[in-house]
Amino acid sequence: MSEFEELKKLLNDNSWPKAIPDPLICDVDSEEDKHLRASEILSFMVGEPLQNKKVLDYGCGEGHLAVQAAKSASLSIGYDLTAQGSAVWEEQNGNCLLTTDFSKIENERFDVIVLYDVLDHSIEEDPSSIIKKAVDLAAKGGVIHIRCHPWCGRHGGHLYQQTNKAFVHMVFTDDELQEMGYELEPVRKIVRPVIEYAKWFKDAGIAEIKPLGDYKDPERFFRRNPQVSNRLKKAIGLKKDVFPKAQLRQSFLDYVVKVV
Repeated sequence: MSEFEELKKLLNDNSWPKAIPDPLICDVDSEEDKHLRASEILSFMVGEPLQNKKVLDYGCGEGHLAVQAAKSASLSIGYDLTAQGSAVWEEQNGNCLLTTDFSKIENERFDVIVLYDVLDHSIEEDPSSIIKKAVDLAAKGGVIHIRCHPWCGRHGGHLYQQTNKAFVHMVFTDDELQEMGYELEPVRKIVRPVIEYAKWFKDAGIAEIKPLGDYKDPERFFRRNPQVSNRLKKAIGLKKDVFPKAQLRQSFLDYVVKVV
């Protein structure tokens, strides 16, 4: 049996730890679940009243966060490169607008800007350029809330909707994942997140800021199984005698940029 076949067999075993607790996985077929998740993101990322404030969700996906913010903000705009989901785009609904047209936001100045899991998936545009745009769009005294989702984290491959197993995107190669039928999202394969993200902010002209991290140590399973452990070491680029605990424990890194 090849190593690939052995790893596939192990993946189907209940001993392989989960990437995310099942109750935390958003139901992609439920609009109610998506709006609840958006509300929770606003609560823990922004955590301040939005009354009389202009809000921008930069890289808004289907726009649920912008819709939730509009319940209290004076203006809420969701911007992304492509229109997604079932919501109406390009037509302002009261104080809410979802748009793919950058010209509709470039002359606004926002009190609160959210970039939730955007930078790691920016393939065509340099992340530092996006950060710089966000700074330019912020009002004086505005705050930019950024959540980064490192590829080297336990669910950094975004495969948990398809197989809720931790680090599966690093243990298997892209070709092996595709052979198993998994659809991969474009993502920057960041293996030293704190260093890489610091470069993005520096290139955007922002002084060094320390992230608030969401950490979870990898289970013993990943160190104990030689094939899995060696694959993880190879993905990170470490010597065989060094287990990449420091890299694997980083699930999210959050940054707050205050514009003066």
